[in-house]
Amino acid sequence: MLNGEDPRVPAALEALHLPDPASRARRLGQLGIGLVVREHGVATTPEYDAPVAGTTVHAGPELDVVRIDAPVRLREIPASWKAAVGFAWTAFALLPVAGLSTAGWRRWRRKAGSRPPG
Repeated sequence: MLNGEDPRVPAALEALHLPDPASRARRLGQLGIGLVVREHGVATTPEYDAPVAGTTVHAGPELDVVRIDAPVRLREIPASWKAAVGFAWTAFALLPVAGLSTAGWRRWRRKAGSRPPG
């Protein structure tokens, strides 16, 4: 699935404008797109509904799935992105721990300060 913010969306739309199903499949494969899903009963345009060459892996009442037989380029995710995502998830997971630790520390300090000396 291509999300709206995916930088490949304009190129995928251009690929769907190509004249024949085989050239559409080749171009989508170059973009790293290996499956095309067509949902039935959804308002669409001829570009979105353009047939793509490939093997139908599912044909149902709700949707069709076509696997592109042309070579599909695998997308490589840069190590810096993986590191950034790992850091973000770690920070997110540690937020509750930090909150509980801070609350416990403040509670302990209040109790320690209210005890009479000696």
